[in-house]
Amino acid sequence: DAATHALRAAGGDAEAGGAGLVPFSWSGVELHASGATVLRVRFTPTAPSTFRVTVADAAGGLVATVEANAFRPFEPSGTPAA
Repeated sequence: DAATHALRAAGGDAEAGGAGLVPFSWSGVELHASGATVLRVRFTPTAPSTFRVTVADAAGGLVATVEANAFRPFEPSGTPAA
């Protein structure tokens, strides 16, 4: 989840009109390795609001891949009051 915050800093939420994007769906998730204590995450745009995700360890070894991580604009008006 923390890695997705970098999308906003990089302008990945521009099409959301500044509302910010939140993860909506994940597909094609595959774990290749475990035990890493440091991860590097790369988001590659594949369609509007959709990214391919590649997760690697500190040495560059593949840890996980996500074929499609789709986001949608956050709509605060749709959240219930506390």
